[in-house]
Amino acid sequence: MRCRILTAAILTIAVVFCFSIPVVYDFSDKTRVLQKEYHAVWFSYSDWQKELSDLDEAEFTLAVDGILENCKKQGLNTVILQLRAFGDAFYDSALFACSKYLGVKPDYDPLEIWLRLADSYGIAIEGWVNPFRMGKDADAIPEYAGKTPRYAAAENGYLWLDPADETTV
Repeated sequence: MRCRILTAAILTIAVVFCFSIPVVYDFSDKTRVLQKEYHAVWFSYSDWQKELSDLDEAEFTLAVDGILENCKKQGLNTVILQLRAFGDAFYDSALFACSKYLGVKPDYDPLEIWLRLADSYGIAIEGWVNPFRMGKDADAIPEYAGKTPRYAAAENGYLWLDPADETTV
């Protein structure tokens, strides 16, 4: 009995340890890089709105460069970048509307700038998406790929894409 408990404890510790080392993919050379420590910052849709809305490409590039320079100085190696918040996109997308948190739709791809600059600082970018959350205002929700998906209402009046509907992308 003691042997089984000891074996179970050792296996549990081994599994926890194995999953505690993050694996980050560097897609520029298609190799897997193991990082011993994970120091990250979350950059959410509200940060996009406060820091990066209504900027032309040069201003946006300068602002992102400053953010990444500060991250590097703080010893961070990862930025978790929210790419979709409410059925919108913070990148150039043929499927999803430009996020209202970027202000006026830019004539450049914000994600491309983040990726290019982060690479120059040796900082990884991880994308965060909310795939089903759409927001509160049904009139502000665009059609997707020429289809009008079915929505499910949730708590506090938020609309969500219905994952059981085949028109949900």
